[in-house]
Amino acid sequence: MKFRLIIPIYNVEEYIEHCINSIVSQGYDNLECLFINDCSTDNSQLIIDEFLNNYKGKIIFKTIYHSQNKGLSAARNTGIKNATGDYFLFLDSDDMLLPSALNNFIELAQKYNYPEIIIGDLFSESDYYQSILGFPSNKIYPDYTASTSWLAENFLLNVKVVAWSKLYKKEFIIENNLKFEEGFLFEDVIWHFCLNKFVKNVGFCFEPFYYYRFNENSIMNSTQKERGRIEGNVKLIHKLLEKVSKKNFYIEHLFILKLWHRFKLMEVSTENQTYFEKTFKEENQKIIENFEIPFLIKLMYMWLKRSKAKIKASDFLWNKSLGILYRLSKIML
Repeated sequence: MKFRLIIPIYNVEEYIEHCINSIVSQGYDNLECLFINDCSTDNSQLIIDEFLNNYKGKIIFKTIYHSQNKGLSAARNTGIKNATGDYFLFLDSDDMLLPSALNNFIELAQKYNYPEIIIGDLFSESDYYQSILGFPSNKIYPDYTASTSWLAENFLLNVKVVAWSKLYKKEFIIENNLKFEEGFLFEDVIWHFCLNKFVKNVGFCFEPFYYYRFNENSIMNSTQKERGRIEGNVKLIHKLLEKVSKKNFYIEHLFILKLWHRFKLMEVSTENQTYFEKTFKEENQKIIENFEIPFLIKLMYMWLKRSKAKIKASDFLWNKSLGILYRLSKIML
């Protein structure tokens, strides 16, 4: 079974050698690693080239260069377009694979007749990121499922959205013409939303395979781009609303509602507070006036017209209401 690793490169000179070492130490040779250099301005590519000049193993390493900086989504799309092999995995160049990650995936793939997606757990030195990105402590995931009802009820709402947490069967991605939306800050959310529309079977690898590193200099962690994250959330929600389908109508609306609620509770600096409140109020009203939003879901958006303090104070009622909507959504499937 051949793997392709897709690794976007942009200003990661501090981490890239660790990333490559984690690949080489897998002890698996039927592997191709594709670096997508998105016009990196530091020494990342030099470090890659020096490493590979001394590499004597059988893993195939290639680099594709973008003529201009296009962002993470475009880099991943370039990787998909040039994908070979049976499965591929997105690996962020400031993260690492844990030992035996690929062998664990192979065993699971062979055991369950090669699922379309295999979802793996992660390890992070940060307790916070381990809790929000890792598998839940209570086992809600099966080892494998092709159950239409389980996937409809759980994949979108209960599987982590991050793209790098999944191994993808190339045939599944190509046949469904799946690619990342370019020009969005939260591209993984849209990717996950689209996967949900097509996936028919998944496997779960409970052994952590991915080492997630909190990079303070990444796009997501740059405080000076806070206003961009505000605008990015708004753009994201409207794009998802455009993509809602009849097949899984209520579950998809529930997913979007939960994202919007999280956005409402976003911590914002004093400098951007007025802008944030004005933006949220205007965009929330647009959603309420959208005639395609189900009435019960629309009531929840109306709830979000309250102040952040009042919403936090009514957290118990909010969660109870979401539970009721979730049960109703399953009936509607």
